[in-house]
Amino acid sequence: MSLAENLVAAATLALAAVGAVQTWVTRQAVVATRKDVREARLARVDATAPRGTFLATDCSWPPHTPVSSDFTGRTDLTHETAYVLPRDAAMRVYVAGHFEMVNEGRATALVTLPEDVIVLPRSYPDGPPTDPPCDLETSQQLRSVKVRTLRPGESVPLWVRGARPVGEWVGQGDGPVPSLPPLVKTLVVEDTFADGVVDRTELELRGHPLVPSGRDDGCWIMNPLLPGQPSAAAVILTVGLTQRVYRGDGPSPAWKLQPS
Repeated sequence: MSLAENLVAAATLALAAVGAVQTWVTRQAVVATRKDVREARLARVDATAPRGTFLATDCSWPPHTPVSSDFTGRTDLTHETAYVLPRDAAMRVYVAGHFEMVNEGRATALVTLPEDVIVLPRSYPDGPPTDPPCDLETSQQLRSVKVRTLRPGESVPLWVRGARPVGEWVGQGDGPVPSLPPLVKTLVVEDTFADGVVDRTELELRGHPLVPSGRDDGCWIMNPLLPGQPSAAAVILTVGLTQRVYRGDGPSPAWKLQPS
């Protein structure tokens, strides 16, 4: 190949390389622009969206077993309540707690309540609530609310309970922190905008496992070291991260994690 041909080939390769680089730079600029546009849109959505914030207040004590399908019938556990396995393995034992929910955003929120999560009245004639009311009519009214509207700045008290069978409450030991996995209730907070948000927050209840009675009778009981009254160590309440999804991102959006 002659010198002239080599120069032409080199020039062609150089032009091709320059074109490839320019194409790459253009694509990167387009990607950056799209990213900036999306981030600006999300910032605008975040600024106008509702924001459900949850605060764990205190546990509801003692644990209990249901007598009826509603909140009106229950048998409270005592330190003398004993369970025999495998006879009682399927019996469900509940722990419960109180949370406060407030909408700190700028838009009205629609809050979807899962099973065994109810919004309590702010007060009762007999004083501040410790558990749901025992009369059947009021209990049914509270349980019938599956979606609660929450205006900006409005707050409501929640009563949350979770259960597992006795066979899963059995533990091989117990310490100051419950060793069993938490019972989780997921609340959904959303707005009504087409380009809006859907937030999911997990409320967790951790209860202490049942322990052997120590009487060689095969019975399992509530840990005798637990107090007879509510305390921070009896049932530990925690609020998980809020997972936010943006409706404008389409049917398969990415999740955005942020503190609740």
